[in-house]
Amino acid sequence: MYTTLKLPQNTPCRIGRGPAGRTTAAAWNNRCWPLGEVVHDFLTAAYGCRKGTEVASPEGLAERAAPLLPPGSEVRHAFICQTAPHFGFFVVNWATGLAMPWIKYRCVTVTDDAIYVLDSPRLSGGARPTSVIAALPRRTQLGPVSGRWGEIMLLGKRHWVKKRFQGEVNAADAEVDLAG
Repeated sequence: MYTTLKLPQNTPCRIGRGPAGRTTAAAWNNRCWPLGEVVHDFLTAAYGCRKGTEVASPEGLAERAAPLLPPGSEVRHAFICQTAPHFGFFVVNWATGLAMPWIKYRCVTVTDDAIYVLDSPRLSGGARPTSVIAALPRRTQLGPVSGRWGEIMLLGKRHWVKKRFQGEVNAADAEVDLAG
């Protein structure tokens, strides 16, 4: 059984032949990849994405975090961040996957009255929170963040936020500025 691997059209793949030994994603999308549906479903579930989506969304994070929060809490913002002893661990992990034991993934949810830091399994990449680690006062300033990886301080440690979640961090900080 074969499943077609879909990649964004301009993504270079490190397979096949072409300029610099690479094939574009458009060419790769036309091939079949020998992944059975069972393996595909496992990978989809393990990385916190629903079938048909590529990445975890703030709405999905809020939905999965809601049962862990106090009753009546409404999640206004949610994002994933990562922490490691040094930023270089992310580079090593991206290239080889060998730094995974030292990287911790956190899901951060912002409600009207508090900021909750939740622990998540490594294989979920932060998308499946399992427990509340800490609750911070709502007036806590998280950012500002910018760049490909924005840096924030949580629980006395540096955490990095990917660019796609930085809007959530900045919006949460803007609400604190308006209220205070």
